[in-house]
Amino acid sequence: MANIKSELDALFAVPLSEFTPARNALARRLEGDRLSNEAATVKRLSKPTVSAWAVNQLYWKHREEFDRLLSAGKRLAQAQTLLLAGEAADVRTALAARNEATSILLRLASKLLRDAGHNPSPDAIRRITTTLETLSIYPSLSNAPIPGRLTDDVAPLSFELLATLATDAKAAAPADMRSQANVAPQAGPHGGRKQDRRTEVASAEAALRSAEQVLREAQANADNVAATLEKAAALVNETEEGRRYAEERLAKARAAVNEARQRVHDLDVEAGKAKRVLRDAERSVERARSRLKQLGPI
Repeated sequence: MANIKSELDALFAVPLSEFTPARNALARRLEGDRLSNEAATVKRLSKPTVSAWAVNQLYWKHREEFDRLLSAGKRLAQAQTLLLAGEAADVRTALAARNEATSILLRLASKLLRDAGHNPSPDAIRRITTTLETLSIYPSLSNAPIPGRLTDDVAPLSFELLATLATDAKAAAPADMRSQANVAPQAGPHGGRKQDRRTEVASAEAALRSAEQVLREAQANADNVAATLEKAAALVNETEEGRRYAEERLAKARAAVNEARQRVHDLDVEAGKAKRVLRDAERSVERARSRLKQLGPI
């Protein structure tokens, strides 16, 4: 098989109901091409969850909007890195850009789900939101999820990964800042201890300010996500009400059709009876005419 990567991409772009037969067909083709290892890998692929499938479709069908999210997430990560390194950074603007990109993708995801016959429930929207936000800031690790080929939701970053990001952020601090922190004090023993103490206090205060800023931005992000979920839930409720109204109208229409059919049936029966009465009347008239003819004129 010339390009397994493109085959895998095509597999994850199919409708969810077609995933399993498409996966099995791809595995058979790989086996036919004597690519047993690749075939075994494909066979182990799980059918995506509905929410993971929706994110995959966003990647394949709305790449421009998806790339805008990744770009916004990268800018947010850079701003947070600068903040943790003790530098000024406009985290709020970067966060707002990512939230806007996420909101656009959530609206597209809701439409994708409805068009495919799936319910964009508040829980599904919540899962999609978490996956999109995590993908946007996921560190460049070898085991990072591959956008477009998800089989399950992507969980928020673990504490260990967040700690790794924080460590990397400190390591990425400007060289002059690191060198200043490592310069030994030139004062005497007591002055050196005081200088060390002042340095530690200043460092702790800077770390506290950075942590408080991150906390404020995280709270703002949580508030924005909650608002997005509330809007999504309202949209789902509105859609459900519309569906119930349509179902009620459909039920009434069906009842009217059944009533009309019954009326037609009743009229057909009455028409049959009328035809029989008419035939009997015609026979009676014919017999009367024959009888009158037999009697002759008076």
